[in-house]
Amino acid sequence: LFEYDFDLHQERLCPAEIRLPGGRVVQVRLNARSPYLIRRVDDRLILEELGQEVCQIEWLERPDFYNLKTSQGTPMTSVAELVGEDCIAVCHTNSCQLFADKLECAFCNLNYTPKQYDEVVIRKRANEVAETFAAAFHSGVAHHFEITGGILPGDREMVILEQYLTAIREATGLTDLPGTAIMTPPANLRDLERLQRLGLRGVGFNLECFD
Repeated sequence: LFEYDFDLHQERLCPAEIRLPGGRVVQVRLNARSPYLIRRVDDRLILEELGQEVCQIEWLERPDFYNLKTSQGTPMTSVAELVGEDCIAVCHTNSCQLFADKLECAFCNLNYTPKQYDEVVIRKRANEVAETFAAAFHSGVAHHFEITGGILPGDREMVILEQYLTAIREATGLTDLPGTAIMTPPANLRDLERLQRLGLRGVGFNLECFD
């Protein structure tokens, strides 16, 4: 979805998340200045802080659909990713109108990520998203989903969401869609009923889009 690491790693493979004791899943950050270090000791993975052992951790298993490509030849890892244990997430557009207007949120790196990593697909096609979601759901690894993206002019975001949800329904066979659209509030809130009619269970509004 986004690149959160402090250190670039175009040539270095790195798992996105770890599982802590008790089953809590947290994202990994690459940061050479961090006091934390993951070290392999025999057959265990140990989390250290300033050289002292904190706890034993686990990598999350790499899902099988990460090895697949869409019918158009795009690696599914460039379309969507598994977040946590069972949520598949997609960023429909790795671009935001606020950057063009010089009003971007200070913490956001949405527009910068594709400049650093060639495998990032800026605009994901609805059919490829649907194929990737179907692979994740049918393999049993995904049980819910999240769709997000940058703020787009006019009604483009709503049009994209409708295209996505229609394609996901057809590819997965689901009519009650266990997912959330993290989106910009439409000018007319009744437009949300269009998403509800397509079976979407929830919407979420990012607070930074309000003045």
